[in-house]
Amino acid sequence: MAPIHKMRGTKILYLLSNVYLPMSYQSTTIANIIQDVNYDYLIPAIQREFVWDESQILDLFDSVLRGYPIGSFLFWRVSGEYAENRVKYKFVKNYIEDPIHPEELNEVTYHNIRYMDEFESPPNRINLVLDGQQRLTSFYIGLKGSYTMKQPNKRRDRLDSWDRKQLYLNILSPTNKEKNGRKYQFEFKKPEPGHSSGEYWYRVGDVLQVNDFAEEVERVIDDIKGIDEINDEMARGVVSKNISHLYRGICESEVISYFQESEEDQDKVLDIFIRANEGGTQLKKSDILLSIATAHWTEDDHREGIVAREEIQQLVDKLNKHTARGTIEFDSNFVLRALMVNGDVSNISFTLANFNRSTLSKMKETWVDPEFKKSLYRTLDLINSYGFSTSHIRSKMILFPIIYYFYSNGNPHLSYNSKIGKENRQKILYWICSMVTTGDLNTGGTTQTIMGVRKVIKQAPNQEFPLEDIEDALNKYNKSMGFDRENIERWFADGSNSKRVLRVIHSLLYFPDVADENYSYEIDHIIPRSKLDREYLVNEINMEISEADELERLRDSPANLQLIRKGENRGKSDKLLNEWLPTRSEEYLDKHLIPKDEALYSLKSAKQFLEHRQEMIVQELLSQAPNRENVTSAPVKHPQ
Repeated sequence: MAPIHKMRGTKILYLLSNVYLPMSYQSTTIANIIQDVNYDYLIPAIQREFVWDESQILDLFDSVLRGYPIGSFLFWRVSGEYAENRVKYKFVKNYIEDPIHPEELNEVTYHNIRYMDEFESPPNRINLVLDGQQRLTSFYIGLKGSYTMKQPNKRRDRLDSWDRKQLYLNILSPTNKEKNGRKYQFEFKKPEPGHSSGEYWYRVGDVLQVNDFAEEVERVIDDIKGIDEINDEMARGVVSKNISHLYRGICESEVISYFQESEEDQDKVLDIFIRANEGGTQLKKSDILLSIATAHWTEDDHREGIVAREEIQQLVDKLNKHTARGTIEFDSNFVLRALMVNGDVSNISFTLANFNRSTLSKMKETWVDPEFKKSLYRTLDLINSYGFSTSHIRSKMILFPIIYYFYSNGNPHLSYNSKIGKENRQKILYWICSMVTTGDLNTGGTTQTIMGVRKVIKQAPNQEFPLEDIEDALNKYNKSMGFDRENIERWFADGSNSKRVLRVIHSLLYFPDVADENYSYEIDHIIPRSKLDREYLVNEINMEISEADELERLRDSPANLQLIRKGENRGKSDKLLNEWLPTRSEEYLDKHLIPKDEALYSLKSAKQFLEHRQEMIVQELLSQAPNRENVTSAPVKHPQ
């Protein structure tokens, strides 16, 4: 295994010696620095939050015991009133891997907690960690805290889905073999794990209380003597080696090499922070923008300024609790981009050159406007009323024109019971469906496209979502809300399409009915799934295996799916086509694009039925355009 952060120390040495004035260089042990975490060592507001996962923490401890370099650290040494006026945060000690978790888990944290000088007893001088926060937090969690993780495939809102664990080292594990790329067997485990012939789990934090590792070895060997499965004499050598390496790595070796910057110049420190954090787990552009926004929004007195990092993250957490949040989570990137869009920033791309004072000022003005947050919630409420979540949307870029529409029009309430509400609900639904299905906002030039669409919305009459003008704007960027045969047929051929994506595709087929928030819809199989099961087709219908295999692959195809009102298929159940379709009206068949040739309704003709219906769907989608006549004028017809 390669040394972790093997280039980080070299990068900082170059940075400090070639760009800035020399800084003081010192070293200390992990044990020494951990004792002063959240007292002498704190986190500045420009830092991002803890982002390392369990594997990275284990790798770090393994690197320490192997004697690998773990990179240099960079601290900003400030004192007195200047130190008091900095916005500061504590290191996470008892970490939980997801911000959405049961309230009963109130002793664990995902976010860093604000350090409040008035409630603490800070020293006159403190160190704010500019580089090394991820590593120091990992040491703090492993030596003094805990890591709470969700059990696989369990609901995160249930208390029994979570396990709070501490870091342990198996001191019976031989150190001359590697497992999972590590020489030392570190694991997060629930307290007091059981021991066996090949496992004795030593809590890593206990090493901080050791004064003499030889005495600690004897204490552990005495304990092992009471475990029948372990031979204490055979274990002595490997136990001694593991505890010795752990003690020396944490308590004796000065593996923490650090530089200190003491100049009280926030702009210079921000520049150092960005440059230094280009290594390791790299800062995303949104992380950098958030750091810059935090630095500029937070004025000298933190009691009056806006702490962008803290407030934006609070909003992100609230958005992720919304029912429209699916498998794709919201993040600070989403909020920052929305601020740039709603703030009419001329360039919404995440480039360092764009992070200027003018951009930050417009974003701040937008942030303090209460209509901004309302525009986000209005958008999520709307897509939720369509039966969509972020799982359906896939690209969150699709949402920004909707957010801007709401924000620039005073966040109107779009009800299907009003003429303008009905029209705009239909148009926005078409925008979402077409962008999801064409995938045009997943390709290059997306930010320029969004800016073009924003301009069209800004120039539109009051409260109108200008769908046709948006289509014209898209064409200028070689994008379209229309479809071609090749694109549509790809959906039928792509077996990876989830039900969520298919739900969006079918919303187009039933457009504009599904824009009505008064009804809920669900996907239904026209030919029951159970009847297109391979074994059923072979054993009950005497179908050839090859033909049965092909039909089984087609059972979840868009050609076999329809969108119906919830609860509507109770009478249909698992009936075959020739049993229930003849009882349906012609209007029903037209609405669901179902072939009227009853010769296709037998199960042996299922392939021909699906091919025929696929072509009907293709023709329907090809005929659709933003200015289709039934967008606003046709009477509403609900699926039967």
